[in-house]
Amino acid sequence: MRNRLGMSKFPAFIALAAFAPFAPFAPCAAQGAAAEPDGPRVDLRVDLRPVTLGLSSGGFGLSAGWEGRLGSRFSALVMAEYQWLGDAGVSTLIAYAGPRFSFDAPAIEGFLFGAYPMALRGTDFGTETLAFGFMLELAYAWVPRRLPWLLVEPCIKYPYVFGEDPLVGIAPGFSLGWVY
Repeated sequence: MRNRLGMSKFPAFIALAAFAPFAPFAPCAAQGAAAEPDGPRVDLRVDLRPVTLGLSSGGFGLSAGWEGRLGSRFSALVMAEYQWLGDAGVSTLIAYAGPRFSFDAPAIEGFLFGAYPMALRGTDFGTETLAFGFMLELAYAWVPRRLPWLLVEPCIKYPYVFGEDPLVGIAPGFSLGWVY
């Protein structure tokens, strides 16, 4: 009996030793659940903002979009934005999408940085234009614990259109959203 128990432990030890290098890539269910951060996984949002074009003209912007968590610190944002600068005769429709990085909290919360490619379709004093560029964003997203369905996010965005002079102005905004 003693000899049989000793022999049955030996093949199990060899099997565990053979699969040990792959152990970090196959976490158990408890490890997988522990690695998943708390907090929202998805949000739907609207954003209202004043918009400036250089230092001489201003107007408003309205955007709507979706954000989904990709991992513990990254999320993906998809937005469509309308801007109107009446005194400059400019109206644009901008679409942008890309990754966001959370500095201090699970994705979709805390201090966030985003960099997005963008496409711009607009009218400048009656002239239609189609342009491309990128958008940089710095934001702080807050989900109140007493209202876990609400997203409050002040942000600053800086658009750059290829082939144009860099804009002096930036666009501060304020997003409200529904998170789940």
